[in-house]
Amino acid sequence: MMDYHCGNKLHGRLLPDGLLEVNCSSRFCGKEPGNVVLHRFKLETGELVETLKFKAPTHPQTDRKEGLDASR
Repeated sequence: MMDYHCGNKLHGRLLPDGLLEVNCSSRFCGKEPGNVVLHRFKLETGELVETLKFKAPTHPQTDRKEGLDASR
């Protein structure tokens, strides 16, 4: 896999099967807080192959800090 990113953000990823995967931030595609939307494109044609939507992973360190703050 090859990642495409600037110094601050991952913009896309080239998958082993030759598809380009990008993280979408458009609410029209289903992006909302707590969800992730990924589009996969054929590099040769630019054709959208699939869109994946799922819940964003939680971060154990963040959850732990929030739990500690909530107990005060």
